[in-house]
Amino acid sequence: MAGTAHPRRERAERACWLLAAVPAFWSFSYGITRGSDFWWHLAAGRWTVEHGAIPRVDPFSFTAAGREWLNDAWLSDVIFSLWVSEWGLYSLAWWKWALVIGAFLLLLATLMRVYEVDGLAGFLACLLALATAAPFLDMRPQLYSCLGFVMVLALGFGRSRAWWGLPFVFVVWVNLHAGVLLGLLCLPILLAPSLLGSDRALRHQALGVIGLSFGACLLNPSGLAVFSRPLRYALDPTSPFRTIGEWQPPFRPGGIQAPVFPYLIGACALAVLVLVMVPWLSGGWRRLRALRSPVVVALALGTLTLVMSLRSRRFIPFFAVVSTCALAPALHQLLAPLRSRVPRFVMPAIACLVGIIWLAPYPRASYAFHYLTAEGTFPIDTGNFIQANKLSGDIFAYYNWGGYLHHRTAGRLRVYIDGRAGAVFDDETYRRYVRVLSRGPGWIDVVEGSGARYVLWPRHYRPLLTALIGTGRWRPIYEDAVSMLLVRADQVPTTALVPSPQSPYRDLGAGLHRLERGKFEEAIPYFERARAGAPHMGLACELMAKARAGAEGVAAGRATLDECRRLFPLARLVPQFESFVRRLPRR
Repeated sequence: MAGTAHPRRERAERACWLLAAVPAFWSFSYGITRGSDFWWHLAAGRWTVEHGAIPRVDPFSFTAAGREWLNDAWLSDVIFSLWVSEWGLYSLAWWKWALVIGAFLLLLATLMRVYEVDGLAGFLACLLALATAAPFLDMRPQLYSCLGFVMVLALGFGRSRAWWGLPFVFVVWVNLHAGVLLGLLCLPILLAPSLLGSDRALRHQALGVIGLSFGACLLNPSGLAVFSRPLRYALDPTSPFRTIGEWQPPFRPGGIQAPVFPYLIGACALAVLVLVMVPWLSGGWRRLRALRSPVVVALALGTLTLVMSLRSRRFIPFFAVVSTCALAPALHQLLAPLRSRVPRFVMPAIACLVGIIWLAPYPRASYAFHYLTAEGTFPIDTGNFIQANKLSGDIFAYYNWGGYLHHRTAGRLRVYIDGRAGAVFDDETYRRYVRVLSRGPGWIDVVEGSGARYVLWPRHYRPLLTALIGTGRWRPIYEDAVSMLLVRADQVPTTALVPSPQSPYRDLGAGLHRLERGKFEEAIPYFERARAGAPHMGLACELMAKARAGAEGVAAGRATLDECRRLFPLARLVPQFESFVRRLPRR
């Protein structure tokens, strides 16, 4: 009886840690990212379900119409479509939370199994990894790559023999996201102890698992071509798509930033020193030898993913995951004195309480989707106007909005370019778009030479819009809170255009136009209606705070600002509000 009590107690403690970690892990899954790719994934999933086939050529643009589409996430798109059909668009917030929490709980369980570390060491290592990866965990199929990578780590790391189930993970992963290539690169490293060992049977089994995993990755609609795009980004420094923010090196300005990344690198360097020095100082060479295989594997994986993340910031989450394999055993050694003084189940309780405190300010409701995807930055009311008037044809749209137009019009408005980058569009198309975005030489000729009937662009790019209108060849036909829609002057629709249907986003635009002209009292009722129709709408709340500051005084504006932060804690609100207040005329 005594012999079974200890393992049961260990299992109970690990289960407690997995439960205790949920609130803290959840609290790190609220990163706000403008999910521009997310929308075309939704549209592609809907197209696939409606047509009962995977789109092999582009149905959404006029510059690449009929060209082969390397759709390496078709299964993710179908899951999106079916999920939305069953539970609604905003419920995808729960999809994201489930994937993030599930991946890092599996990582925590793997660390406790491989190293037999206490839950606190694994928990702290996972928290640092999550804090580093959080800015990149947006609502896209790449979350499947995060989960797939952790699954391969869980099934291959620190095991005495290769597991025959790994190829099944790869055959699903390859149809969910092209990040599977990283899993294939890491697989031989994970199985290196079996490959380099003296047991011939284990060596043959590891080779068989690796071979079957590579073969499983060919079971996708594009075959070997599914690897061509990521390899092109990695090996072709002249590709203009390398200038896209997520492919940039991490320390270059612009794009998504990872402020914790440098600290994680430093923590990993210290962890390696601890793993070598502590056993040496304590004379515990036997323990160091016992840790040697998983630590060496972890160092090899860490080196590979660190090099990749220094070349392209989108690999930072994978380095963060691997970093835990060095951080957890190092923390286990450093925290040894604490374990002997604190009762076994006290630390999980404290960790759970801290996680609940961190999670408390954030909404545990579907409306969080509005913030997680920065939905308010997309031309929602203009989309309503387009639908109301059944506009169709070719449109030169802002890059980040191309996918949103696919989602709203199902391809009825064909775009110049969208977020599918090298999967559909050639280098020259992207270069021409960048020339327009930067208003480089001949940019108006690019727009007009494209043959597009419409232009849809953010309102804050006023010089570009003003220049097009100033030619006399373009006319504005609609404007909402974030966008302006232009049409060629010689192709104005012949039928009378109707306004967009009444909606909170229409009220938002009407209120903003009055706010910009300093008519604060007139703007307030529009923002009130917008908030009544969509209580979660962050932009309506922010603009209401500014309108009340101008009409009723700064104190009233700050009170509304506090309401906004209770909806969703946005650190950027305060400096933006204070900057607005400083520009108000003195009374």
